[in-house]
Amino acid sequence: MCGIVGFIGKHPVLNVIVQALKSVEYRGYDSSGIALVNQGHLVRYRSVGTLDQLVKILPTNLSSTLGIGHTRWATHGAPEERNAHPQVSRGVSVVHNGIIENFSELKSQLLKQGYTFESETDTEVVAHFIHLHYSKCKNIPELFSKILHDLEGSFALAILLEDHSDHIFIARKGVSPLTVGRGPQGVSIGSDALSLVGIAEEICYIEDKTWGKLSLDKIEIFDTCQTPQPLHFILHPLGKDALGRGEFAHYMLKEMYEQPEIVLKEGSRHLDIPEELTHALHITLIGCGSAFYAAWGGKYYLEHLAHRKATLELASEFHYRNPIVQEGVTIAVSQSGETADTLKAIQYMEQKGQYTIGMVNVPYSSIARQVNYEILTNAGPEIGVASTKAFTAQLLCLLKISISLMKDSARKEKILNGLKQLPLDMQKIFFKVSQLQDIAQHLVHAKGIIFLGRGISYPVALEGALKMSELSYIFGQGFAAGELKHGPLALIDATTPVIVLAPMDQFFEKTVSNIYEVCAREGKVFIVTDEAGASQLAGVPVQDIFVYPSPATWELHPFLSALSLQLIAYYTALHKGCSIDQPRNLAKSVTVE
Repeated sequence: MCGIVGFIGKHPVLNVIVQALKSVEYRGYDSSGIALVNQGHLVRYRSVGTLDQLVKILPTNLSSTLGIGHTRWATHGAPEERNAHPQVSRGVSVVHNGIIENFSELKSQLLKQGYTFESETDTEVVAHFIHLHYSKCKNIPELFSKILHDLEGSFALAILLEDHSDHIFIARKGVSPLTVGRGPQGVSIGSDALSLVGIAEEICYIEDKTWGKLSLDKIEIFDTCQTPQPLHFILHPLGKDALGRGEFAHYMLKEMYEQPEIVLKEGSRHLDIPEELTHALHITLIGCGSAFYAAWGGKYYLEHLAHRKATLELASEFHYRNPIVQEGVTIAVSQSGETADTLKAIQYMEQKGQYTIGMVNVPYSSIARQVNYEILTNAGPEIGVASTKAFTAQLLCLLKISISLMKDSARKEKILNGLKQLPLDMQKIFFKVSQLQDIAQHLVHAKGIIFLGRGISYPVALEGALKMSELSYIFGQGFAAGELKHGPLALIDATTPVIVLAPMDQFFEKTVSNIYEVCAREGKVFIVTDEAGASQLAGVPVQDIFVYPSPATWELHPFLSALSLQLIAYYTALHKGCSIDQPRNLAKSVTVE
């Protein structure tokens, strides 16, 4: 979602703020802006589109040593300059991540007070709200008590006040994250650790319902009762090169190529699990998007290998249902560790007495700090908006959890041995990438693509459909292959590509029957299978068959088929000329419900 940055330094800060904004591009945005205190007065620069558009209008001679910046992902109001942040009100400048749920009510009150609005945003409401109440009291603690009390919803704010020109003020409420950093250059703020790479040596995560007053010499954080809060700084977990993509054309391509190394490193690493999980008879898996599909794969692993009852829940719907919670353990899966819907679901489960585990890729993230136990997937920074290596790392963690709960030692040993071979098998897919490019070329002009899979290949098919939709803007729909006769066959014709996951597993013969059903209706079938499966598919009238190495056990097929589908989606989008790393309308870290 939106990215917040800010910096207070001894020297001009404009270039530092631009650098920080580039670090949050991965979150997704459609406009950007910067506000600075220049010679005691606020100045503001905004632009629609990429940061390059903003940089074009920035002056080169500003001596400002304090400022804030923002990348906006449109919620209230279209992506237009008037809606871009920072929003201002008579000596007040605000950048904001989150949603003010009572903004309409507040806007009506402010209109009656004589305020006018140039934007459609809830953020301009915040700016006017701050000006109104600060002009009345000139009391900073009283102002922030009112902000945290009267503004409903979830938000992170960074605020400049013209008559406090040596300070940045911040506030956080709900699930919108905010981070403070410090280093030789000065004091910084950002939406997450990635936004402060190369800027801060130490970072501190700001807690819920707190506000802060930051200067070059002092960082102060207070709760709603104005009680000073302790600052827990940690060394920044990421190095300066964390955001580089090397010689790869896109971050996504780099991240796909990193997957064999992740599997090699993490597949052999011992995974500690809490005693509560060891003894749990019922496990609830929660996630959104790709994390949800990884959790779905985990459900198969837990049930087949560990013989544990596993319930799958979509976080964005879960806590609204007032669901009945059984005794057990909840595993929440999130790449960023900041997913608002997932965090809300965790809080709900904890209120019901559940023991919670956060499976995240970012240490010290909001979910990691909320749960009873943290499991790191260790995929490394994932910059591409469409998840690839994070999905693989999540699936691997869930497999390792299931293996650790297994009683069949012989079966466990076979899977572990297969994991040792898996990175090499994944590497071999890259040697055949030209074939995946050819398949992608066939898909470029499709209006929709159907993905089919059975068993654990079903959630992989769903993930493949999501990747295709995210990257190429071609509508992708995943179905359980067994559901084909229950409606989806109506979609099949000579113009409809169908990608079928058909590994040699216990469902292979059933899946082959589904392939013939599609072929009989002139559907264009593309099969993704392993060597053993391909040997049984000779003579099937399909468009193309992509073959990956046969893994040691069925549990390892998803890693190979998912990588194959990621590459097909990537090259389809590339052939179409789509934005690979930052697909339209999407955000990497979804921090609003």
